[in-house]
Amino acid sequence: MEEKIYAELDALREDLRILIEKRDRVRDEFSRLVEERRKLISEIRDLKAGLKEAREGRARLIDMVRDLRNKLREARERV
Repeated sequence: MEEKIYAELDALREDLRILIEKRDRVRDEFSRLVEERRKLISEIRDLKAGLKEAREGRARLIDMVRDLRNKLREARERV
């Protein structure tokens, strides 16, 4: 009877050890995923800032082209 109890305890200890190892692996994977998520969020933020800057630059160029076309039209009208 006593041996059976000790055998069960040993089995439970082994199960516990396995569960602790799984928990540790899950924690490590979770930490890795959190870090990857942080990097991706940062990358997205940088891309959005770059896109905004590109759009602003494009708008400035469009305005510049419009101004140059107007000046060209005015110069042609004077001649």
